[in-house]
Amino acid sequence: MDLYEAFRTAAIEQGVSSADVDAYLADGRPCLRLGPGPGPVAGWVGGLPVLPDGVAWPRADGRDHDVEAEPFPLAVTIDLAALPWEGLREALPFTLPATGLLQLFYLYSQDPRSRHCTGEEEALGFVRVVHVPDLGLAEQRAVPEYAHAEKWPVPVHERVELRAALRIDIPGFDPDYGIELPGLPADHPHAAVLKDLALRFLPVGPYWEGVQVGGHTWGEQWDCEDAIAAELAPPGEDSSSKAREERKQQVYREWLPLAQFSVQDEEYTNARLMIRREDLAAARFDRVRSYQEFTE
Repeated sequence: MDLYEAFRTAAIEQGVSSADVDAYLADGRPCLRLGPGPGPVAGWVGGLPVLPDGVAWPRADGRDHDVEAEPFPLAVTIDLAALPWEGLREALPFTLPATGLLQLFYLYSQDPRSRHCTGEEEALGFVRVVHVPDLGLAEQRAVPEYAHAEKWPVPVHERVELRAALRIDIPGFDPDYGIELPGLPADHPHAAVLKDLALRFLPVGPYWEGVQVGGHTWGEQWDCEDAIAAELAPPGEDSSSKAREERKQQVYREWLPLAQFSVQDEEYTNARLMIRREDLAAARFDRVRSYQEFTE
């Protein structure tokens, strides 16, 4: 029984109509949630990377912000072989490599500060994803030396272990405020039942404690899909045009968040790393784009 059927069955058994369950789950997307909880370690935030001989620690290329050759901080590592693969491939509407480590390096302090300055070069410029499929040829690396280390030290955060679980991501669900979503009013007679089930099946918990792969993009300030649609638009296209809206819907179908997580910094907040589904399937991780949100 998959997640949707399990949710549906439990809700109907407690008196929720089939139509209301369908309305509640209509916009749900399966996702992988890595955070605190039971089970084997499937990843971690912080720590140091594991890299094979011949693979250098990712560095900035010096195009912007006078950060020539600055090493990228390691933000997240996903242990692909430790994921709960039983039933996972069938449940997730995207493909992940089955072995090795997926390491996300993110120079968040140099990311664009608003969608108005998020262009293709910037979105591609401040994130590196390194997949190490064979750990037998890799070893842990220390932060490399670089010219501005004293002024801009590369942060190495404490390693915090993560466990993985398959969840349904429904946009707008908040465990503190109920189920006010399109299709169901906040005062729905079975609001308490649905909220209780959502706490069991949805990726809840403090967002800063984990990493989400797939599902919907987090959008406290602005949507990644809007930014990507703007980047793909021809010069002079009206941002409110029908063509732009159609392009946004196309982006919504063709792209997904490879990873979303909270950056450990007072000024910077949600990191959102986007990739086309076809690029993910082909492991073209050099095409990941970053869309950072800020506290201001």
